[in-house]
Amino acid sequence: MSRYFKKQKPPKAATADIPAHTPAQSHCPTRLFVTRIHDGRCEQKEAESAADCAPRQGDDFIWVCVQGMAHASQIEEICNLFRIHHLNIEDILNTDHITKLDIFDEYTFLIMKSMTRPAEGDPHARQLSFVLGKDFLLSFLEGEEDLFLPLRKRMLKEFPFFMAMGTGYLAYSLMDMAVDRHFEVLEYIDDEIYKLEEETTTTSTQENLGRIQTLRRKVIMVRRAAWPLRDVINTLHRRDNFIRGEKTGIYLNDIYDHVLQVVDTTETFREVLSNIFDIYLTSAGNRTNEIMKVLTMIATIVMPMTVITGIYGMNFKHMPELRWIFGYPMSLTLLVLVGAGMLWYFKKHDWL
Repeated sequence: MSRYFKKQKPPKAATADIPAHTPAQSHCPTRLFVTRIHDGRCEQKEAESAADCAPRQGDDFIWVCVQGMAHASQIEEICNLFRIHHLNIEDILNTDHITKLDIFDEYTFLIMKSMTRPAEGDPHARQLSFVLGKDFLLSFLEGEEDLFLPLRKRMLKEFPFFMAMGTGYLAYSLMDMAVDRHFEVLEYIDDEIYKLEEETTTTSTQENLGRIQTLRRKVIMVRRAAWPLRDVINTLHRRDNFIRGEKTGIYLNDIYDHVLQVVDTTETFREVLSNIFDIYLTSAGNRTNEIMKVLTMIATIVMPMTVITGIYGMNFKHMPELRWIFGYPMSLTLLVLVGAGMLWYFKKHDWL
């Protein structure tokens, strides 16, 4: 099986009552952050159990942010509180899922990829899932980093604005933050490409070839995360859903522009990396030619010397130079003169 294709196994024991799950990153604990706008106030807290995430009477809207996908049963319990279909729950728990959009009468379901780059290490994609209803929003993000902490702080200060805009604007804000992470990774890749291009034009090593292939895989990873979002946003514009509204339609256009910019940038990076690869091949070929040139010069200079030494190495009986007292110095002098003459000839014709 190709290493670029990973076949997803069908979930086990998937029924209408017991959704199957494939929890990922079990080392990352699940944290629950609940934001409520209730009676003209914004309340935020980190919940200890799924029961604390249940909607209450009088809520203008509630946002449950699930960070980490380790505790599948807890995530299932939260989804059941908001009557989420068991097939969508399976998709949330399967963190290898592709970008997806489902639009129902009760809610809109979206899966997308968010890029992240640790302080040390290579960037990677992690799954981000949304369930958006009229007065609730559920977000599920794998990994340990709390991506939406700045947005929760902003809601505490500007909750009247979010209450007026509705859950659609909140969903847009989450999507926008996820898409903006692509640009951070692209900046990192851009710096790596610049360094690689500088080094490849001066030296051509096997290490450079490995870095070219690594950067190509990173660019493809970003492109695969951003490319499907174009169709998703187009579908959100065409069909009625809880994200698109009179106040949020223009914001979806902004995300669409950002996605196009990400895709265009990845295409540019792919072309640049192809050019760097061509430079590497050219440099490697030139280096091989230089080596062959030097070896050819050496062989050409040594060849007449080999002929001379071969003649005097035949040891025939009647060779007057064998018994000549100056024969050995004469032969050495002849070899030096022949070598020097060959070097002078090559230098004169700019072959060296």
